[in-house]
Order: sequence, then C-alpha cells, then structure tokens
Amino acid sequence: MPGRGGGGEPRVIHGAAGRHHRDYGSRRRHPARELGGRRARGVVTTALHLGRLSSGTRVDRNVALAPYTSLRVGGRADLFAITEEVEGLRELVGWAAGQGIPWRVIGRGSNLVIADRGFRGLIIRMESTRLTIVEEDAGALVTASAGTSLAHLARETAARGWTGFEFAAAIPGTLGGAVVQNAGAHAGDMRGVLRSARVLRDDGSVDDLPLSALDLSYRDSALKRASPRPVVVEATFVLKPSPAAEALARIDEIRHWRREHQPTEMSAGSTFTNPPGEFAGRLIERAGLKGRAIGGAAISTRHANFIVNQGGASAEDVASLICLARSEVERRFGIALVPEVEFLGDWSEFPA
Repeated sequence: MPGRGGGGEPRVIHGAAGRHHRDYGSRRRHPARELGGRRARGVVTTALHLGRLSSGTRVDRNVALAPYTSLRVGGRADLFAITEEVEGLRELVGWAAGQGIPWRVIGRGSNLVIADRGFRGLIIRMESTRLTIVEEDAGALVTASAGTSLAHLARETAARGWTGFEFAAAIPGTLGGAVVQNAGAHAGDMRGVLRSARVLRDDGSVDDLPLSALDLSYRDSALKRASPRPVVVEATFVLKPSPAAEALARIDEIRHWRREHQPTEMSAGSTFTNPPGEFAGRLIERAGLKGRAIGGAAISTRHANFIVNQGGASAEDVASLICLARSEVERRFGIALVPEVEFLGDWSEFPA
C-alpha cells in the first residue's frame, strides 16, 4: 500500500513559528485526564523532508489547529494534511500507522477541545463533499462523503423533495463525525436514517458496515468505542418523499429555533450529554453557573450546556469550566455529567 515505510515516506513542506509554551504555576488536577482525555504518546521525531505524497496530498509541519475548529482554541499539530480523496487518506493513515505516529482525522473541528500544546502527531482534515442520490418510488438512497456538512445535506435533500434529515440542519460539523457520535437534535438522530457506513481501518482495509454493526445509541457507537478508531469515509442513509416546500420550511423552523435558544459565539457545540430524564444545561443553570467565565471562556448565558470562546480563550480555560460544571452539578444534585466534547492532543502541560 502506498505510504508505508521506506520510499513511501511523506515529505513535509514549510515549517511555522516555534511552539508556544505557558507556565501554569501551581499544581492542580489534570482537567483532560479527569474528563477522559489522554496524554500524547510522544513527539514525532521521524526525519521529514520537503515534498508531497504520491497521491498529491501535501503534508505541512507545525500548523496551528485553532482555525480548524469551531471553538477556535488549541495549539499546533506536528504534522497536518488536507485531503479530499479516499486514496489520499489511505496513504496518510497507512504511513502514520506504519511509522507509529499518532494520527487523527477531523472534519470541521466541532465537538473538539484541542490542547494548548497541540497534537504530537498527524492531523488529517477531510474535505470531501461528494453526494449522490438514487431515487426510488418508496424513498431515496443518499450516499455522501464524510466531509460533507450536515447543514448542506439537510437542505440539499429537502430541496429535492426528500424528508428525514431535517433534524441535522443546525448541527455543526460533517457527516463522518455525525455517524461516529450518532449526532441528533429535534427528535431525530443518525440512527433513524442511516443504512450503512464505509470505514477505513489503519491497516488500509475498507469495510462497509450495516447499521446493525454500528451499534448506534445516544451520542455513542461501536466506532467511537473502537481502538484504534476506524475512519468513516462515506455513509448511506434512507429518506422518504415529501413536498420540498414542507421539508424546507421545517429546516427554517429548526434554524430559527437555534438562533433563538443557542449561542452564536464560537463553541464546540453541546458540552455534555443529557443524563437520563434530565437536561445538562438545566442542571448547570440550577447550579448557578450560567454566565460563569474563566479567562476568555464562559458558560453561555443563552444555553448553559454551551461553553463559548469570548475571544482569546485557551483550552485550559475551557477544560477548567468543564471541570467546574461537573464538580458543582455532582456536588449539588449527585449527577455525574458526561462530556459530549472530545479532548484531543497533548494535555501534559497540566500538572498531574
């Protein structure tokens, strides 16, 4: 397979400014470790040179990750690549796995809190946006690549007279992450429309997994629990016929509701999953934390299950607010909130 070992080694072009470090002073509990994040497995030391992969994919070194996330926090990646093709992704993943270099695929960077020290490895951004619709009398089979935005999918299918995906019209992010998370809103989720997902494994193999094999549940899936985690490259879902005007009107309602009830500032999306029979945002508000700020981050005054970047926030600010919300809700109500956001990168800057 291209990209494994020896002559298949990708080469890196233009490095950026030196990595930024901060002194956090007194020792305290490691927020990412408390919340399920992991320390990095080590800095990439493989010798890399100028150039491109055989697929034409460029690999850059020392790239700032904050602009590639919806929260706009986080440090730099040792290695960074953007690809639109499965073969480019296969080559990148194969090379990184063969070299023992940590890697992670992202879409639009929602649902992520990236450490201030960045990611010691390779970040791959998927930007593929292919969409095909096979129309039948009883419904439509819609196949889209992982980098397609959920908002685009919702509006495109609704405009063609197909219903079922409107729930995703205001969910930030792309299809690949939505499958892994079983993303949902407004009484709908991926489990309700998904038929199958095509995934790439780190050994280069590609599998088509039916819905039953994905084991989707509330904000969870077999893919999310797997280690190493397979990468969704495309997904197929089933929609039903509907007058386009009705489906589009529903999308407009959902988007209006979001503007009225959720923050428009930079955020990673919902911070916690909802406990059984409760709402995380309501618990955080009842704990008196709505509007609480640490550094440049704050618990939204519009919806307490969102942490927003008010400008200049660090990942530490965000993680500290998450820890505060968890500890206060558990202290007051005996309920342990579970983060919906994922922690990524080198969190070793926080003292143990």
